Amino acid sequence: MIPFGTSLVTLLHSDDGKTWKPYRVTSASWSKRQARRIEEGASIVREETVCRIPAGGVIPSAGDVIVLGECLESADGEIALARLLERYRKWGAFRVQSVADNARPRFPLPHYAARGE
Repeated sequence: MIPFGTSLVTLLHSDDGKTWKPYRVTSASWSKRQARRIEEGASIVREETVCRIPAGGVIPSAGDVIVLGECLESADGEIALARLLERYRKWGAFRVQSVADNARPRFPLPHYAARGE
């Protein structure tokens, strides 16, 4: 359990890349921040979300979707997943772009840190 993890999130995870199923995750932490980077000579500001998921459950993967709160829907295919993401984006949903494995032995608070925009 993450001591500062007070959020309920839903991880839409796929094992086969074709169907995404919802997994309810409690005691997660959720934070947003502005991230700035330079692309083709222009400064781009984007909002980055980090969700820390306690170890012991389903492990998020790049391409999954995380929704802040409860979502009971599943998605059959990329198009359905994109539509679901757009429907829940106003409540903070994001597509996972990278995952840090902080659940290895000797980590004081074992968790997975999923990042995305």
